Parts: sequence; structure tokens; C-alpha cells
Amino acid sequence: GMKQAVKEGRWCWPAPIGYSNSRDELDKAILVLNKESKYIEEAFLLAKKGTYKQTEIIDKLKKKGFKRINNSLFNRILRNPIYCSLIKTNWFPELIPAMHKSIISQDIFNKVQVILEKKRPNITPQIRNHPDFPLRNFLRCDKCGEKLTASWCKGRSKKYPYYHCRTKGCSLNVRKEVLEEEFYQYLKIFQPKEEILNLFEEIILDVWKKKHEVSLKEVKRLEKEIAVQKDKKERINELAIKGTFDDKTYKEEIQKVNNDILIKQIELNENKIEVDDSESCINFCKYFI
Repeated sequence: GMKQAVKEGRWCWPAPIGYSNSRDELDKAILVLNKESKYIEEAFLLAKKGTYKQTEIIDKLKKKGFKRINNSLFNRILRNPIYCSLIKTNWFPELIPAMHKSIISQDIFNKVQVILEKKRPNITPQIRNHPDFPLRNFLRCDKCGEKLTASWCKGRSKKYPYYHCRTKGCSLNVRKEVLEEEFYQYLKIFQPKEEILNLFEEIILDVWKKKHEVSLKEVKRLEKEIAVQKDKKERINELAIKGTFDDKTYKEEIQKVNNDILIKQIELNENKIEVDDSESCINFCKYFI
């Protein structure tokens, strides 16, 4: 029946957005990607960055053709493990590995869940990290001393980027390219000496090595702990088959283990080293000098 099919990893209900219901070579239910799957992938990738508001992501998706997206649907999509090929159902306490092709990886799904769990439902970035305005909140108004903010201002035919003072009544309003060019020219005054650059490179390399070492140890620790929990899960399943647990106890125990595995998996994904090339790291840092 349906329960057995789900246990085998088959989705037996109307297809979620991004998929269509189909049949495989055995004439059994299977989900297949459709043309909307690209929008689902885009939604997760933008959310994973943590640099866009929810409304900004929705606007981007609508402009690309995903017309029916809204706040409610967007949140349901980001919370649904079906897109990384995992089935969540009340029939089973654990997530069931699905047979259909995933739209995003479990790593990306877990990282998005971390962002959502930080009580940032709008996926609001730190304002100073906005990619369009790198100097926002770093510079002060020369008239009143208040920190400058920035925004896209609507013109006759398109929007234009401006830095402006947040003080009511202050008239400071500067085009993005003008202010950033002036700031760039100002920075050129501070040209570090060759020996300072060499020292800076050594410091970067030292910090990178220490961070690299710590991250690797943390990854190994978490991998071991996840393996222990998976072994525990296997033992629980074996005891359940032998009749040691009643159904209620089994579900409670397996849920505890699954929750522990999920938490540690999220920690693992957060601690995995993304930059493993020291030379690239050094060049990246030197670029900003």
C-alpha cells in the first residue's frame, strides 16, 4: 500500500512545486523535475547566502518567471526536505530517503535551516554587509555626523544607487559611484610598505593554518558522533524488530536519535572548511589592501 511505497522512498501524493507526478519503468509512482525546479533551486541558493531579505528573493524569482511565489509559499518551500530527496510524513518518525532526483543537496538544505532557526524569518542580512552598498554605516555625514545609509532611488526610467544621511532634514545625497570612487582614491594614499605586506602575508597564513586545524578537528569529532548515533539507531531498529519496544517507545527513541543526528549534521556542515587553499586565501586578503 501507500505506507510501504513511502517506506521505499516513493512520494504518493500530488507533486510539490518543482516536480511532476510520473511513473518509472516498473509503473510505480516517482517524482520528476519540471520547469519550475530551477526556481526552487534559485530560492534555496539565494536564501543560503543570507544577504537578501525574503521580499527581495521573491521579487527576483517573480522577475525570472516564478509568478505564483508569495511569502507563505516561499517559507513552505524552504522548510520542505522533499527538495533534497527526503520524505517527511507522520507515518514514520524519521525522514525517509527518497528515490526521486533532488533539486538541492542536503548540505544546502541544512544550511538554509540554520538561517531560519536563527529567528530571521525574513532572512535579513546585517545591513552593513549589503553587497550593493559596501560603505553603508561605515561613513559619516560631513554635516551632522550621522552614519550614512543607502538605497536604490527611483528615477524616470530606472533605479539609481545613492548614499544619503539618515537624519531628517539633512540634504546629503551622493551617487554611489561618486562616493565610492572618492573613498577609493582616499585609500590609495595608504600604500603599505613591502615589509609590511610580507608580515601581513605571514599573519594571514598563520591564522589560516590555525583555523584550518581547528575546523578539521571539529569535523572529525562531529563525524564520529554522527556515526555513533547512526549505530544507536540501528540497534533501536533491531530491538524493535525483536519486540523489545512497543510502538510508542520505539517512535520516541528513534525521534531522539534522529533529532540528535540532524543537529550534529547541521553543526558538521557549518564547520566544514570551505577555503582549503592557503594561497587563494592570502591573495583574497591582499586584494583589499
